[in-house]
Amino acid sequence: FTPRPPMSGGPSFAKAMASLVRISWLIALFALVILNCMLLTSYLSTQPIMNMVALQKSQVNETAEIAKNRPDMYLTLWLHQVHKWFRDKTEGKEKVRAFIQEAKASGFSAIMTNVPWAWTEREEQNDIRIDTFDKDFMDVVCEERLKLHIVLGLNEFPPWVSAQRIDSQNYSEKGSRHQNCAKRDSIPSPALAHPEVWDLISNFVSKVTWKLTTKYGDCIESISPTVNNEFETRYTQEFDKMRDYSFHSLETYRRWQESKGLKPIDAFDYPCEPVCRPIVDQSESLHLWLMFRQEFLAKKYEALCFLVHTEWNLERNQGTTPSCLLHFGEFFATTDVLNSNLLFYLARSPVVDHVVMDSNMALLGAPSSPSIVGVMVSTAKAYGKTVHYEAATERVLPCTDDGKLQQVQNISILKAGAHLLQEGLQSAIDAGVDCLGITNLCAPKAAVDMMPRKTRHSVALDGLVAVIYVPYGVFYSWSFVMGGTTCGASPTDCWLPEFAKLPVFGRARNSPRGTCGRDMAQLPLLKLWEELGKHHDRIQVVGDANMLVKLPLAQVSKRVFLRYLCVMREKWDFPGGLQQQRIFEDTVRKQFYFEEISVSQDLCN
Repeated sequence: FTPRPPMSGGPSFAKAMASLVRISWLIALFALVILNCMLLTSYLSTQPIMNMVALQKSQVNETAEIAKNRPDMYLTLWLHQVHKWFRDKTEGKEKVRAFIQEAKASGFSAIMTNVPWAWTEREEQNDIRIDTFDKDFMDVVCEERLKLHIVLGLNEFPPWVSAQRIDSQNYSEKGSRHQNCAKRDSIPSPALAHPEVWDLISNFVSKVTWKLTTKYGDCIESISPTVNNEFETRYTQEFDKMRDYSFHSLETYRRWQESKGLKPIDAFDYPCEPVCRPIVDQSESLHLWLMFRQEFLAKKYEALCFLVHTEWNLERNQGTTPSCLLHFGEFFATTDVLNSNLLFYLARSPVVDHVVMDSNMALLGAPSSPSIVGVMVSTAKAYGKTVHYEAATERVLPCTDDGKLQQVQNISILKAGAHLLQEGLQSAIDAGVDCLGITNLCAPKAAVDMMPRKTRHSVALDGLVAVIYVPYGVFYSWSFVMGGTTCGASPTDCWLPEFAKLPVFGRARNSPRGTCGRDMAQLPLLKLWEELGKHHDRIQVVGDANMLVKLPLAQVSKRVFLRYLCVMREKWDFPGGLQQQRIFEDTVRKQFYFEEISVSQDLCN
């Protein structure tokens, strides 16, 4: 037997194979480790992206939910801004379109603009042109499917009503004749008591309403007639002069007194300096004059809204109804005596459909409290109208002449101003506002950042939990009583310390450093509102006792009566005070308990 020769390699080959197997296992193990590392690296690298996508999706859903619950919004674009921001004739129209599209993308559903009498019936009476001087930019608004709120500016006469005619025929309002009222020239403003002036204004409002509603149809949301230089429903007010002391106004006052069976007395010559204590020695004369001014002007605005309703072309507005909108400046303040407070008459009128609460939260020149916005909105909500709050942005987000946002160097001022603005908007939302307006903003998308994140639906009147009653006429008792600035009133702190950084204007320049000169009659109301807000979700402010009779007071857990002791002792000594006292004391208070809070400091002593 001859043994077979060994396989190639013999024992050395077996060793090699064993080494190869070990190497293979090591390679496989190394590959597995590499693969695991790659998978782990891939997971770690994609996880932040996945987290970011999930966060963005969450934010989009949150933003969509906020937008869904937020009130409607409009943006103002006044005619003078169209001329200034988009003055390039070759590209102006497209720039306007880009502005409107940006507004729409930012959540605005309407544009508010103005049609001035002086620039619309410019050449001669009845020659009304709603397309000239770039007013046809409104075409773009409607093409972009946004609504229009149109303000009819009646505060300036058109050129065909000559200066000589205005002067010789006493067409213009006149300021107070008091000896301390300096004689300063001002732009003539139409005196509504003059029958010829009233005919001119009524004719224009009728015809321009027809023309606008015929052309734009249901694109128009509302029309707003105003004779005030700030588009508000009040008397024009310059140099602290009460108006109107024109010949025809004084004649109308005399006839008004006679119609009430009174022996006519002269109009009270109201001073142009702060009135620090209630005028009691001539109270009858003063109160009659103030009541006349209020009633007269309110009825004129009601008549203008009636014209808007009757001249609205319904054939071009099948899906809408005529709507008259009126702006109301900040009230419940010692400026009310000059402006006159017409809300409590006009909010009851069936021809007034929208009411806009205007407040820059700096009525006397210094930052006030954003709570005033909630107080105003709450007061207006009781009347069942569509309630807007209009926030002015020019002090926080100023614009250049070509319609660009200015660069603000002081970031702390910018943040403080934005905070004040946002708090005001939040206060309006909390009070149940129906629509938010933003005015004088040249970059619509900037409004997105200032909108509050917190939203709240409107609450019906039967959901009230607290009521504050403060008769609005009591604020007619003083004029410009300002903390740390006038009348020796004590300095007033800012609502937040950071608001002391904000620029001030007017009388507030004389306030002590680090303080905010606030209205001393308004301040107790705002403090009460803020204190009740800590424990109550829904607060209703009532300025007219007639409304107390209509509210479901039995369901209210807290009722507070704010008494200003200077003029509300045994007799309520202010315009309309006796009627308010009779309703409250003889009717309301006999059925419901009201906690009473008295106010006297810096107003009575």
